[in-house]
Amino acid sequence: MKKLTEEEIFVRKELENEYSQLVTNSRNVCGSVYKKHGHDLLAMCIEIYLLKPIEYQLKVISDGKLVNFITHIMNFQLKLDTTKYYYHYKKFDIKQRELYPAFGYKGANKTFATPFQDEEDPIVTCLKKSSEKLNVFEKMILNRHLINGEKFKDLSEEFDIPYHQFKITAKKIKTKLKDSCIHFL
Repeated sequence: MKKLTEEEIFVRKELENEYSQLVTNSRNVCGSVYKKHGHDLLAMCIEIYLLKPIEYQLKVISDGKLVNFITHIMNFQLKLDTTKYYYHYKKFDIKQRELYPAFGYKGANKTFATPFQDEEDPIVTCLKKSSEKLNVFEKMILNRHLINGEKFKDLSEEFDIPYHQFKITAKKIKTKLKDSCIHFL
């Protein structure tokens, strides 16, 4: 590691003395994006200053323009998109390819469910609510014949109820459900 000369040590001491003012200026230059860009911007601007010839660094300090010079560099680096800061830090923060996190661009969304996927159709919800209002006999016919597909003949033999009673009741159930949910059809 290269040893610092007395002049370089003096420049670093001056930077150390003015550091709190530089942080304040960085906060003012960055505004609302200070938490995202402020510390990197200040470090890069100090690095740019330290890469200048030592004579120039000393002239800036002797003129009392150290804080102004570094603040000017911060403004320039942050605002333009052709600067070193833009290409090394800001570009990767702004120009991201992913618009949505964990989204499979060639297929379906891997992490999040698609909107309304888990929700029922409004007509299904209406049919469920309407079927809750049916009496016990009508619910049995709805479940066993209309949903499960059992035949009237088998139901008639099992419950000892005339065949035509099942047929008439099933027709009434269909009409009730259709009339209560007609606005969804």
